Amino acid sequence: MGFNPLNFLWSLFPKNTIQKTNSSKPAESNSIMTNQHQTQLPDSDNSASSLKLSNQSTKEQQRQNQNQIKKPKDGHLFVLVHGLWGDASNMNVLEQILQDCVKDLHGTNEQVYSLKPRTFGYLKTYDGVKALGHHVIKEILFEIERLKLEENVTITKFSIVGYSLGGLIARYCLGELLECGFFNEIEPCIFTTFATPHLGVRFFKTERCWDRIANFLGTHFLGQSGRDLFIHNSDILPQLAERNSKYFKALTMFKKRILLANVN
Repeated sequence: MGFNPLNFLWSLFPKNTIQKTNSSKPAESNSIMTNQHQTQLPDSDNSASSLKLSNQSTKEQQRQNQNQIKKPKDGHLFVLVHGLWGDASNMNVLEQILQDCVKDLHGTNEQVYSLKPRTFGYLKTYDGVKALGHHVIKEILFEIERLKLEENVTITKFSIVGYSLGGLIARYCLGELLECGFFNEIEPCIFTTFATPHLGVRFFKTERCWDRIANFLGTHFLGQSGRDLFIHNSDILPQLAERNSKYFKALTMFKKRILLANVN
């Protein structure tokens, strides 16, 4: 027969029924019943004591588990944003350099993490600075939450690096993050762009045939990103440069602002 929990529970209680004996021996019967009650009492006491010890052991185990829970580690998140026609793999070398630099930092307990946005690439980079910026923001917030839940890491510092169009996307993200209170709890540290056309790429020497062709191709064959870069029916670049805008204010919060470019 299998294990029956009802029978097990019933066995913990004193047995109140005794087989009937001859009526000529009532005293003996009463004596037997009394003795049975007396012999069952210690079993009941033992069960109660065992239950009490079990509860104490459980509480002690819970206290030990709480003491073993580690405090969250502080983390510094670097976001690496690729540019037009590219994808996240374009930032692999930069990510490796970042990791190598962190290894050389002795005497610091700061944990550094990197994020390369992957939700847009190649032809999807034509969607424009605003749309791509929203993709990056979602990935940033998701990564911060993932680190908190899966690795017990609380991001306390934030840096961002943008390549080419990625630099403009980064600037847009910062303004939106500032507006939603992102930097109330997270410290902005380093802002870096390289080969980013902060003033656009419009060719102004329209007397040259190539410049006119380039302006036409850029504004008609590169989607919204092309219109943003060539400032054609788009005001996003002027907004990023406006001193009173949230985008400009977000830049001023960073301790270091580094712009790298090739100069002829």
